Amino acid sequence: MTLRCPVCRADNAAPATCRRCRADLSLLWSLEGRRHQLLAGCRAAVGAGRADEILRHAQEAHALRHDEDSRMYLTLGHLLERNFLDALRTLCTASNSQAPQAAPRVPRTEGPHDLSSPPAREW
Repeated sequence: MTLRCPVCRADNAAPATCRRCRADLSLLWSLEGRRHQLLAGCRAAVGAGRADEILRHAQEAHALRHDEDSRMYLTLGHLLERNFLDALRTLCTASNSQAPQAAPRVPRTEGPHDLSSPPAREW
């Protein structure tokens, strides 16, 4: 696993200090370690079919850093709880589109309408 230094943006594979600027990365590495444990907890909870544990671990991991893994477990937890709207919102957030809202109201027009044939063109 690599970690990008927030100071100089260098990728680092070894913990403690940045290879380029020598910034202290120990706190970031400990957060990533905790996040790795939480995602492992999600995997174990999936095997046990425990939606509440999946959501608890996934929400904490997602709070530390957003990525596809945490979103996947959030979505799965919502689906197992049959909370389809939150599952869809999580997926929509991942694809950078807006979560579904209530359908907009379309104003009704007056009078009868025949929808069986297209309207005649005026030339």
